[in-house]
Amino acid sequence: YLCDAIENLNKYSMYSFLENRILPSRALFDLAISQNLNKKLVKEIGERFISRRDLPFLREEYLMELNGKIARFIDISFRCFGNTELYLRGDLVAEDKWIRKKSKILLAYLMCDPQKIHTKDKIIDMFFFFDDMPADKADMAYHSAIYNIRTALKIYDIKSDKPKRSKDKTYDYNPQYILYEDKSLRLNPDFFYTSDNVEFEKLYNKIKLPSLSIEEKITNSVKAIEMYKGDFLPGYYDSWCEELRVKYKNMFITLCEELIKLLENDARYEEVVKYSELLLNEDRLSDSTHISIINACVKLGNIKLAKSRFEIMLKIYDDELDEKPQPKTLEKITHILSEAAGPP
Repeated sequence: YLCDAIENLNKYSMYSFLENRILPSRALFDLAISQNLNKKLVKEIGERFISRRDLPFLREEYLMELNGKIARFIDISFRCFGNTELYLRGDLVAEDKWIRKKSKILLAYLMCDPQKIHTKDKIIDMFFFFDDMPADKADMAYHSAIYNIRTALKIYDIKSDKPKRSKDKTYDYNPQYILYEDKSLRLNPDFFYTSDNVEFEKLYNKIKLPSLSIEEKITNSVKAIEMYKGDFLPGYYDSWCEELRVKYKNMFITLCEELIKLLENDARYEEVVKYSELLLNEDRLSDSTHISIINACVKLGNIKLAKSRFEIMLKIYDDELDEKPQPKTLEKITHILSEAAGPP
């Protein structure tokens, strides 16, 4: 019946109907994918539904409602800046679901690049193989982690109505998010994933496009900066985590520096103060940022705050380096403050 329904809806191009039913009838769509019933169409309908948020004419209140629906539609969402959170169709995966810490960080690793295919050997070397661990134990830990991930990501609690000794098993149409085939591990491409680090990189690269207007650069920079809530995967110290942590922090600093310049050129000094503060949280010894925030305070007519910011800067340098900022920096700040004070 489901197969016939999907085929007929596809035949008569009733895509809007399918889009409107994809949330309230999600179990049917999951069943269709599990039974390989026109998976391509089901994926296309999901993509059409998600792409609604990019329509330019949507009212703000409707867009907020739509984004909430899309968040519940996305199969797995990965929040990796300032915390490590995984959401299953809008609901946070509770910590007690992770029997092993390695299971969670393995899924996080897969979510960092949802389309990538990983070899079993590489995953075992990265996560499970230690000097004192025999190969068979590492292999067992690998399979246990995959099992734990699959269990943690179950959507439906399917009860069997078959006798215990029956050879006919109840079919489990829970989404199979993890695929392990031919010694390769990947996320199932039939489903939908979103990762903050992936979106952050997309915005970062988009901002570099020469075709973007100044306002578009500012808008996309703000989106990326607001997405960065802190260090990438805090509390995890695997080498790949450390590498990406440094990478994203440097990208964040670059974004802030470039955004501050754009805002200064546009005389948007309140925003200069805001994003300078964010940048100083990550790079306390940035002379140019201290200068920007002091100058912005002056431009806003708040000389007292500008002087206070200068005192804060001097204290930071004294605490961190036990010295004063560079003479050129001090000269520039002194000039800004003296001009603001006017003639004696």
